[in-house]
Amino acid sequence: MPSLDYPIHNHALVQKLHLAHADYLQEYCKYDTEITGRAYYKKGNNRTFFVNDLSMKNRIILIGDETPELIDELIKWYDKYDAEACNIEINPSNLYTSTQREYPPKLIDLLIQRGFFVSSFRTVWVCLPEVSKIEFSNDITIRRFESDEMDAFIEDLNVVDKIEDEKQAKVRDDEIRRDEGSNHWIHYIAYVDEIASATATLFITEDVGYLAWGYTRRQARNQGLHGYLINERVNDSALRGCSLSFSVTNFNDQSSMNLQRLGFRLAYNYIRFVKKLK
Repeated sequence: MPSLDYPIHNHALVQKLHLAHADYLQEYCKYDTEITGRAYYKKGNNRTFFVNDLSMKNRIILIGDETPELIDELIKWYDKYDAEACNIEINPSNLYTSTQREYPPKLIDLLIQRGFFVSSFRTVWVCLPEVSKIEFSNDITIRRFESDEMDAFIEDLNVVDKIEDEKQAKVRDDEIRRDEGSNHWIHYIAYVDEIASATATLFITEDVGYLAWGYTRRQARNQGLHGYLINERVNDSALRGCSLSFSVTNFNDQSSMNLQRLGFRLAYNYIRFVKKLK
């Protein structure tokens, strides 16, 4: 189980996790736009990502010292990709546009004036990873897949989360193979009676492990598979030398409860602002 020692809740922690999540987003834009249709733009310490028309991964990463002119430039960058929308995470480390803690924060007014609206409220959980062992039920096993085992992972992923439409399934499989096939990633499959039943992913950047997406097929739910996969990913974060593990959930959902049960603590909440671009 992760350490219950709690990292100091401050600007540095929030920004570290926010930028680690930006590194995760950048993985989806690492190839030429001509190949993927995706794009990435960096201006100073700010990054923007275009993944597809409506994706939550279309993000502008603000760090808290942007001018209105720079924000306008970052928004306008999306024009060339005919994007439907873009997203901005507003958190305690980037809420203020100056060192003066003005109230109300000027950034909120600035975004509203530019057509942004509040879309969702999300929660970021963190722990200090350490290796621990959870005893699985006799009928449960977990396999991890490294970057050179993507074909085997995708084969079992299609048992856990089968897409009936062959064309759509091929697109999903090809994108996972391309986007998540570097050595930053570890993929997992949990088996019940040797049947692939749940999946999860871990993304590692520098000394931070991000517990990214996961899924359990309906017939295998309520058997603790999600908790087992959380524990495995925290273990691997520790073994890879990470100082922090984190994950992002909606408020008060099953994932957030499982993370807390396994030692995660609240790092921060954020509001997702969205702007419709056309």
